[in-house]
Amino acid sequence: MNLNDICTYTAAYIFMRDDEQLLGDEVLVRTTSGVYGDRKALKFLMPRCPVDDQIINLVVARANWLQDALGKKRMVWYMPTEFVVIITNPTPKYTSINY
Repeated sequence: MNLNDICTYTAAYIFMRDDEQLLGDEVLVRTTSGVYGDRKALKFLMPRCPVDDQIINLVVARANWLQDALGKKRMVWYMPTEFVVIITNPTPKYTSINY
């Protein structure tokens, strides 16, 4: 794999040791549709780590962006990961949200 300098520095920053877990909340990726990925979520891309819901949403947002950029009709539909939170925790906080 050949990475340019910016990609190398970004990968080193994401995966560097952080024993005190002081870092993690800084947003490193943000899409025009409002989907974002912070350092903590991107660090889950290490081997044998569960994939964070932010990463799933970023992958879907990129797939949708690519379909739009190519001018093709979206053939794949997905349920946002936030939906599971609403269904499994039906509190009044979530009942007034309109999707």
